[in-house]
Amino acid sequence: MKFIISRLSQLLLAILATAPLAVHSNSIALAETEDLYATLTIEVVGLLTSKGGEVCIRLFNQETGFPYGPQGLYLQSCDPVTAESQILEFSGVDFGAYAIALVHDTNGNQKLDKNFFGIPKEGFGFSNNPTVSAKTREPNFERAGFAIEQPSTNVRISVKYDLDPS
Repeated sequence: MKFIISRLSQLLLAILATAPLAVHSNSIALAETEDLYATLTIEVVGLLTSKGGEVCIRLFNQETGFPYGPQGLYLQSCDPVTAESQILEFSGVDFGAYAIALVHDTNGNQKLDKNFFGIPKEGFGFSNNPTVSAKTREPNFERAGFAIEQPSTNVRISVKYDLDPS
């Protein structure tokens, strides 16, 4: 009988000693899963609220299709323009290389309207805020590109309503 109690005591001690490890390993697994994705926060500044409409974000993870085509589009979101500066947040974003094209869509067609000469008729912007002129044209993926390498990444985009001087 003494032998059985001794064996039960040893078994109970072994279970109690490893229980914190089991809980800890689950916490690590959960933390590792959460760290597989990032939160991308985009601050859009310079919106003209008098124009109404929506601010449309197109996040690309490939050069193909950037800045307006459907190829390489990772996500797209349109939100009503309510203030000169707006914060847009996207969670569950994969780590990697990205570029953003933004349109202040005033007519609801979710694309950048241009005049006969190809000059934008609506507000626009890109990650990294590159110069956009008749000479430089819209940026490629590399000029507008940025990396998401941390659980939280912030990008600030200034909306333009005219081309930059050449």
